[in-house]
Amino acid sequence: MRTYSILRKIIFFIFAATIFSVAQQAKTRIACIGNSITYGGLGEQSYPQQLQKKLGSQYEVKNFGVSGATLLKNGDLPYWSLPEFVDALNFDPHIVIIKLGTNDSKPFNWLYKDQFFSNYMELVAAFRMFHRRPQIYVGFPIPVFKENQFGGISESVVKNEIIPLVDSIKRTAKTYLIDFYSLMKNQDSLVPDGVHPNAIGYEKMAQLVFDTIMHGQSGTIRYFYAQREILYKNEKTTLYWNTSDSSKAFLNGNPVNPIDSLQITPTNTTTYTLTTQGKIIDSISRTVFYYPPGRIKSFRSSMPSYEIGSVDSITLFWETGIGSTVSLNGTPIKQHDSLIVSVRSDTMFTLRAVGEITDTQTIHIAGIETEKYNRALWRRATASSTNWGSSISAVNDGDTATYWKNAPGKILPWILIDFGKTISITNVRLKWGNVYATNYYLIIEKESGEAEAIYNDAAGNGEIDDISGISGIGRRLKILFLQNNTFNDPYILNEVEVYGMKMLTSVKGSVVKSIPFEYGLEQNYPNPFNPTTNISYSIPQSGMVKITIVDILGRVVMNAVNQYQKAGSYTVTLDAATLATGMYIYRLESGAYTSVKKMLVIK
Repeated sequence: MRTYSILRKIIFFIFAATIFSVAQQAKTRIACIGNSITYGGLGEQSYPQQLQKKLGSQYEVKNFGVSGATLLKNGDLPYWSLPEFVDALNFDPHIVIIKLGTNDSKPFNWLYKDQFFSNYMELVAAFRMFHRRPQIYVGFPIPVFKENQFGGISESVVKNEIIPLVDSIKRTAKTYLIDFYSLMKNQDSLVPDGVHPNAIGYEKMAQLVFDTIMHGQSGTIRYFYAQREILYKNEKTTLYWNTSDSSKAFLNGNPVNPIDSLQITPTNTTTYTLTTQGKIIDSISRTVFYYPPGRIKSFRSSMPSYEIGSVDSITLFWETGIGSTVSLNGTPIKQHDSLIVSVRSDTMFTLRAVGEITDTQTIHIAGIETEKYNRALWRRATASSTNWGSSISAVNDGDTATYWKNAPGKILPWILIDFGKTISITNVRLKWGNVYATNYYLIIEKESGEAEAIYNDAAGNGEIDDISGISGIGRRLKILFLQNNTFNDPYILNEVEVYGMKMLTSVKGSVVKSIPFEYGLEQNYPNPFNPTTNISYSIPQSGMVKITIVDILGRVVMNAVNQYQKAGSYTVTLDAATLATGMYIYRLESGAYTSVKKMLVIK
């Protein structure tokens, strides 16, 4: 037996290779989700706070309860619309305790009882998004000892309808159950107002949760995660895991302690699997990604195309493995950086990284005719609110399979798209999901903030609204939603497309006729360039103007402008024939204003 045990240890250390154990245990994070019964209002005597005391310093318990909250999205105070919901998700808990349903029993909320099961399933799914695997406990509401309290809370609905539904959630969603109802049954003396426990009642609830967590079924994995999931050469990360009492735990098939951590230094992308044995068998896998020198982690552009006949500034972003030698179209650049390039013809950008391996990626920026150029595509979008699971960036990502959905609430929702420059809008196309606006406004906002409604549809019928023949000049487009086809559900918008023209300013020579309102330094064009490029800038006040060219070591290598100039907009041609290939910075100084941008010389 001793020989076999030693052999197992040797096998484990072969598996570990560059791994060594760390005697460190991460705190277990517990999120308590609920209404006023969870919130408590008794400070340290509320049940989540008493649970923290019982569990000790190795646990972090947070109270995310909100008085009056409902599980139903169409309830009078849906948990979905509250900041505590977002905070709980961002807390990234290892254990989630959900105790909702009491306020849903009110008559005006229970009108939507057919949605209770699906809304509860969505709430559970929200905590499991992005490959997270928390232990989730659903709780039966406690009994209601005084009917029609606090807006009509109903014991018969809680006992006969909500509890059976929560039980179904437990089985369907494969969660665990905490039976607060049985705990508090016949304990009316601990619930003085008929709905909310006193300090002793909260202590009983905390003890039940403590016993359930600490003495749950053996074989349960409470959590398993990597401190960092993306590593570069010689970098380390730590795996943390925590399993229930009496569990047998195995990491990639090798026995480990039920609660422990391990520091690793992988030399390739590796998947680690924690399995357990007990009353149940559980398994979770985590992948740690390794980027060696020469590997391109990402290479992307801020825009996929340019408008034919105009000059568009597009930003390239890249990141490679530490220790890489990197070039862009053959010119040496940093391992991790960005570059604004000016594009007015079809252009190919090739990123090449060399190290332990060699990796190459290419971006093709293609031209699109003015009338077909979608000016909303990939531009900055914001919203009054966004429902968890959707994204505001989905409204203009060019993908109709993605969508934006507003969070439930009483305010009029809106979205805003910033084009980055003033344009003249002639056509807007909206692609709706199954909940669409039957009444909405299109509002154009100018640089100054002045707003004007340019279109109203009071009889929207969903699918695709192709709005042509409109006229509006401004920098931003707001869509204000007034009513939808269901009257209550969040709006679902798959895509917004905007067509029109950029507003051009007439020029004479190199000076714009109008006086600019503010200082500005434009991206040089062309960029990259050889050997000449144009730099445009604006000064709203007459004064000394200085434009200097600086190399990556901070040394001034050229003065492009150094003179007194009247207020206006200017373009200067820079001849870089004497400069070596590489990245440079050009800096505008005038009065108290300073601005810098990067340029790339290619020879």
